[in-house]
Amino acid sequence: MQAVASIDALLGRRLFWAPDLARFAAARPGWPGARQLASLIELVDGGAASPMESRIRLVMVDGGLPRPVTQYEIFDGNGLFVARVDLAYPGSRVAIEFEGDHHRGLGVFAHDLRRMNALRMLGWTVLRFSATDVFGQPGQIVDQVRAALAG
Repeated sequence: MQAVASIDALLGRRLFWAPDLARFAAARPGWPGARQLASLIELVDGGAASPMESRIRLVMVDGGLPRPVTQYEIFDGNGLFVARVDLAYPGSRVAIEFEGDHHRGLGVFAHDLRRMNALRMLGWTVLRFSATDVFGQPGQIVDQVRAALAG
């Protein structure tokens, strides 16, 4: 999980591209870790904005859920930007947000409330998870996302 989060961060900073990394690993089959790197390429996503977003995405995918879209932008009926969510299943209007400690600040919290209300008004289901959920109850994340996707 940490390896994927690290590669996600490098991809997100545009230090290299996943196809380049895959070619690099394929050209060095005897190198230590090359086979593991090749298998990780399928899991990486440079759209993850933090290691915890990578981890929650992996919890979901490892739990058998479809791969979500990262950093999905949502607009209202007039084309006005409403929010960018960490992970989304746009066809089902389900958003998944990782809430780190910075969301506890008064200004951020108030902004988050307005944002959540706007998303709900557009028919989105927003599930919010913390590090405690990711590390302590990953199965519950999978169950809740699966239920939200089912409708």
